Amino acid sequence: MTTQTQTHTGRIYVACLASYNAGILHGEWIEATADADELKARVQDMLDRSPEPYAEEWAIHDFEGFGRVSEYEDLDHIAERVECWEGLGQEAVEAYVSNCGTWNKECFEEHYCGAIPAHQEDKKKWCEDQFMECCPLSGHEREFFETWCDWEKIAYCWEFGYTFVEYRNKYHIFSE
Repeated sequence: MTTQTQTHTGRIYVACLASYNAGILHGEWIEATADADELKARVQDMLDRSPEPYAEEWAIHDFEGFGRVSEYEDLDHIAERVECWEGLGQEAVEAYVSNCGTWNKECFEEHYCGAIPAHQEDKKKWCEDQFMECCPLSGHEREFFETWCDWEKIAYCWEFGYTFVEYRNKYHIFSE
């Protein structure tokens, strides 16, 4: 039996702005890490190798493995997100950032409800499961209720109390 380990990967392309403004492309792809000091050191190494003198400013011009990264994203914030990938899930964290624009671990933990495949039927099934969990019905009661229940309409109504963020073929669900 083989055990599969999930790897969380992401990287950013950091460019030297002194070179960029001089019409020279100078930058480096940097593997995202949970160590902000390591990220800062890698950026500084890239700036030190710049063909332009006095290279001090940098910007993120591309990224992989992230839902959204701003051009001037704080490297401490990137490191914090990467650190959370292991415990909270890379896709869940990045779905949150894609929807909210910034990372807030406390808010994520308070509002994240889970993920389901991104199909309408799955959304209805999730609503049915949530309802049955909070309002358990016996066999006869459940049969009667399901006869008259419109799960599609309930799923539609529940969208007003939840945010369904579609990210990489899944709905990531957040309470309001």
